[in-house]
Order: sequence, then structure tokens, then C-alpha cells
Amino acid sequence: MAVDPTLYQGGWSGKYANGKLFTVSVSNVEGFRAKVRYQSEGVNKYQDVLIKDNAFRIGDTKFTLTGNGKAQIKNVVTTPPRARPISTPPTRPGAVDPPKLRRSI
Repeated sequence: MAVDPTLYQGGWSGKYANGKLFTVSVSNVEGFRAKVRYQSEGVNKYQDVLIKDNAFRIGDTKFTLTGNGKAQIKNVVTTPPRARPISTPPTRPGAVDPPKLRRSI
């Protein structure tokens, strides 16, 4: 469903609880798509977004329109997957080890 471009387009700015400033610039709102730029403390992100339920995500940041001229921004903190050690499978009894390559001169 198409959204009203006038509700989203323009510049949005604020400050996180830790004092860091951020800005979100929304442009080219057509239907339910928009172009968004997010900036905060040296981080610049550009992305084409889909607007659904008055909200969109840019990277790990969620922007939600809460009223006329008002919005809420939340950051999703994700933990990268833990690396698993590479192990060789156990050798079955009677299994033959793979051949070892030798360089011949």
C-alpha cells in the first residue's frame, strides 16, 4: 500500500541516550519505497528501503513513524555467529587414509 510521501520525506535528527547524534534523510518516496541516508558518529549508510507498517530498516537501525512529524529510532544489536573450530572427522576402523601427495623432481 502506498504511503504519503510528505510524512516521510526530509531530514530527521536526534540524539541517542549515550549522547551520540544521528540524522536520517528520506527522499524519493514512491509507493512504499524510499531512498534513505543514515549518519551517526562517522557512520554513513545509504539504502533503498521498503516502508511497511509505518516503519523501515536501514542496516541495523529501525525507523518508525509515530505521528505527524514524530518518529522513533531503534538499533538492533546482533551478535555475530561464533566460529566453530574445523575438525577432521574421526577415522573409522579399517578406513584407509587419503593418499599424501609428494612432489617429484
